[in-house]
Amino acid sequence: MAKVYGTPLPVAISEHVPMVLWANATQRFQGVEVEIMNALGKALNFKPVYYKPNQTENMDWELDGSGNPDGYGQNGTHIDSMLVDEVAAHSASFAIGDLHLFQVYLKLVELSAPHNFECLTFLTPESSTDNSWQTFILPFSAGMWAGVLLSLFVVGTVFYAISFLNAIINGNVSSEFFRCLRPNRSVPMDPKIYRRISFRIAISRYRPSKGDRMPRDLFDGYANCILLTYSMLLYVALPRMPRNWPLRVLTGWYWIYCILLVATYRASFTAILANPAARVTIDTLEDLLRSHIPPSAGANENRQFFLDANDEVARKVGEKMQVVGYSDDLTSRIAKGQCAYYDNEFYLRYLRVADESGSALHIMRECVLHMPVVLAMEKNSALKPRVDASIQHLAEGGLIAKWLKDAIEHLPAEALAQQEALMNIQKFWSSFVALLIGYVISLLTLLAERWHFKHIVMKHPMYDVYNPSLYYNFKRIYPQH
Repeated sequence: MAKVYGTPLPVAISEHVPMVLWANATQRFQGVEVEIMNALGKALNFKPVYYKPNQTENMDWELDGSGNPDGYGQNGTHIDSMLVDEVAAHSASFAIGDLHLFQVYLKLVELSAPHNFECLTFLTPESSTDNSWQTFILPFSAGMWAGVLLSLFVVGTVFYAISFLNAIINGNVSSEFFRCLRPNRSVPMDPKIYRRISFRIAISRYRPSKGDRMPRDLFDGYANCILLTYSMLLYVALPRMPRNWPLRVLTGWYWIYCILLVATYRASFTAILANPAARVTIDTLEDLLRSHIPPSAGANENRQFFLDANDEVARKVGEKMQVVGYSDDLTSRIAKGQCAYYDNEFYLRYLRVADESGSALHIMRECVLHMPVVLAMEKNSALKPRVDASIQHLAEGGLIAKWLKDAIEHLPAEALAQQEALMNIQKFWSSFVALLIGYVISLLTLLAERWHFKHIVMKHPMYDVYNPSLYYNFKRIYPQH
């Protein structure tokens, strides 16, 4: 049967991008398979009449040898495609709408030669690792920070030890060195001495003589060693150079260490500011299983495909897969991590573009498989040989590729993240975090200092509100009391 002499043939359709979609501008259906059907109508001399099947009258075909009503037995398959129902019931001569080449369909209808191969994958939620408040500590790893802090105390201790050894060599060891490690051998004072007027007057008039004033170097106190070592690490100049040459040499080499460390930090910090925040995406079936997001598909045939797969990971996905219909909140459910939707890449692009909520959606980069897309015809249809030959000619002429390109013109692929060095308030947030931490530490230090002054200094017998120097002169003469 070469021609049908202009007879109108009913064509059941189901809107599915990019094969069939409704164009409001032209008030008609368009898409790759619509163009193919129009070309077949001209080649075979028939007029396609498109209509959408009534979903309320959709029948579920159950194919198994034992008549199992569930249709999910080991040898049974449940078919829920209404397009196949229409053709199998002889209500339509053709059916189009992104039908895939499932062997189970061949028991009910004829399938044409594949006119396209689609990448089937999942539409998944996307999240970002927004750790902008950690920007100041991200340039170094935890081990590196531990090494920097350890070197700070080690170098400070070395400065202190060299200063002590130099004092021993020069014979001017001060009592300040390692005072905390020395046993307290002082004799306790009689509390009555504190109240003697003569003792207080002598303490008030105390002035150290020039002979008692031993020249102190920068690193004679351990607190100064740590503070000055920390200041050099921040590129803060020393008040003056140490008097002793061993300390000067060590200071020079420590400056070189500080320059290398700060240059490394700055380079890593600049790279962090230049790169966007890393995106957490699902790109493989293994990632999908680890995410514990339930997979879903629009047809039971897709679920059955995963269950019958030889790959263990695919079978696990099929066991968790749910068959869901399209709903307006599908993209919002995906964005919330409630499901991951399985379909062809172009339809998933359409869902992402149509989402008006601005949710972060990601198309899995790994194609689960490249599935052949076919047309459905009545069982034992005499048009099948001519339809297959025409589809082959259309594909060889590049028309199907051109129609596909036109259909997906407004469905862009996922855009790559911007790589320019853009500084915004989100990345600058870490500076406010550092400033807040500094304020908190300063406030706690102020409170601790106030507590020490109120509960220790003010309660000392030598403290006088009207003569504060009395207490400090006493501590200079008797530091152990």
